[in-house]
Amino acid sequence: MKILIASDLYPPFASGVSTVAENLGSGLAKSGHKVTILTIGESLKETVEEKENLKIIRLPSLGIPFREGIRFFPPLILKVRKIMKKESPEVVNIQSLFGVGIAAFIAAKEEKIPIVGTNNILPENVSGFLRNIDFFEDLVDKGLWAFNRFFYQRCNFLTTPTQTGLAVLKKHIKGERMEAISSGIDLSKFGKRLYTYEKAKERLGLKNLPVILFVGRLAAEKRVDFLLRSFQQVRERLESILVVVGTGPEETILRNLVKGLSLEKDVVFAGYVTEEKLKEYYEAANVFALPSKAELQGIVCLEAATYGVPLVGANSVALPELVRNNETGFLFDPESEADLTEKLLMVLSDKDLQEKLGQGAIRIARAHDLSVTIKKYERVFQKCVEESKYQPTNL
Repeated sequence: MKILIASDLYPPFASGVSTVAENLGSGLAKSGHKVTILTIGESLKETVEEKENLKIIRLPSLGIPFREGIRFFPPLILKVRKIMKKESPEVVNIQSLFGVGIAAFIAAKEEKIPIVGTNNILPENVSGFLRNIDFFEDLVDKGLWAFNRFFYQRCNFLTTPTQTGLAVLKKHIKGERMEAISSGIDLSKFGKRLYTYEKAKERLGLKNLPVILFVGRLAAEKRVDFLLRSFQQVRERLESILVVVGTGPEETILRNLVKGLSLEKDVVFAGYVTEEKLKEYYEAANVFALPSKAELQGIVCLEAATYGVPLVGANSVALPELVRNNETGFLFDPESEADLTEKLLMVLSDKDLQEKLGQGAIRIARAHDLSVTIKKYERVFQKCVEESKYQPTNL
């Protein structure tokens, strides 16, 4: 098949959606499909990269002043129309409903190409920076769901990475043409441990102490400030280190918070790291913490799990599908820093429990093999092509 995947977020921009779009595109290309990725670049110049069966078109973009690292694709619908005609895909997959996704949606509709929408983002991920203004946050959430509903109900099919995400979609979107398909994890790239905990820490220049690891964008919705305050309580009872991997708009705020909490010697900001270096951080970690309350799956949780790292996550949205109490880790009350502290200490202070939870994490990660995800998407894409005959079907 000829498949076009539209995603405003794509590497080198670091996010879960970026990883999902990259893995899906490369996986489909390896399976013999002709794949075009339509995304935004980092300048006002369009660029094209071509590999075997995979073409990456990066459209011109502008920076967004109040969201560091995020860029916006101007409404150049004429350019996207030309690309859609030239690439002539049999099916279009929309990974994000921002500038590129919306333009691709419109162009695909005009060409009568079936569309599979993938819901990777909750409105809370977008409105998170308004979290201290409840009225505005609720208003934005409702508006975003109305916006999503308009587009998703005009897709031929919808996918979302978890059963929890599917239940959320069904609450807001009418119809049955939707399915939960895991984002998947490439087990050929992740999960092969090369070093012991001690050796990995040595290679990373970390003290040989218990390590709590966070990986993700340093943005309001990820609630790293919540984790930092909880870690202060952990540190008072157990000598340990918190490693924060990632960058984002809240980095300065978080660094200042670390100073205010007198944790400068105990918190490591690793910044953006390569995939190979990221694997070493997973190998050095004794527990992985994810305090976000708005995760539709948590790709970084899956990555950590492949290395047998116990998971401690907020009991919110889809995280309970991966973080299972006393099996892969522990859930904590998302409103209680004290509960997060207790769950982290529970894992860090018991090596036998770490081993047990780590083995459970590996088992659940293996159930999300990317090869299975690719086969499921192939089935959905083929079904849409055959059933629609290029005629859009409303949900």
